[in-house]
Amino acid sequence: MRAVPYEVWAATPTNSGIGKSRNGCRSNCCYWNKIQGDLCSNFYDVTGDPRSLRCILHELEDGMTLSAKVKEKVNFVSGRFVVALPESIQLSPSLNFAETLYLRAESNYRPSVGSIIKTFIADPGHTVFLPDIITSIKDEWLKSYQWRNRAFSYKDEVYWQLVGPGTSGQQFEDVLEQGTLFPFSAFFYDRGPQDFKSVLNDTDLDEIVRSLVGIIVGAFDEDSFLIWWNGGAPPPVKVESQ
Repeated sequence: MRAVPYEVWAATPTNSGIGKSRNGCRSNCCYWNKIQGDLCSNFYDVTGDPRSLRCILHELEDGMTLSAKVKEKVNFVSGRFVVALPESIQLSPSLNFAETLYLRAESNYRPSVGSIIKTFIADPGHTVFLPDIITSIKDEWLKSYQWRNRAFSYKDEVYWQLVGPGTSGQQFEDVLEQGTLFPFSAFFYDRGPQDFKSVLNDTDLDEIVRSLVGIIVGAFDEDSFLIWWNGGAPPPVKVESQ
């Protein structure tokens, strides 16, 4: 197979957000706060690389209803794939997107994802949904949670919404933390003039799929992540030559 030409995308990570541990921990001692690894700061264009499509389909397979609808209805061939890697790892044909990167320390890619999300929602018409496969809409803690208005439900499923340039730093970090880490996914879409009610239906989920701009999913056994971006919109990262 002919090697795919790669283009490096440089992003500036921020200190935004922490994640949820494998066992669902939500405290400040969570997995993402405890590790000190390489930040994902290099992005490689892997459009046309079959590993990209296999990776995103595999990750969506483990998701909830929105993931299933995206997997079924989105034409991924029409968009662009970008993979994120720590500076210490170079992209090569031998890398398996489904296997760990065997880093010297566990990677913390959540700040890089947070930076991309912040750039995207700086446009008031843009929204990001984060699936939460651990939380049930019936959970008692959710009723009194400070950012309860950012939680949307479809049947018993919970999705967290990040929207608008006015989102405070604390709210952004807290809501970003609620997105499930294993597997991780984030759905970027144009929400238009109307927002959804807190209880979603199939029509709402179909509208998200229809207006989808991009997706981020975990890759390399959650050591890093993969971006798919609709061909009609440039990804919200700075592009540099390799």
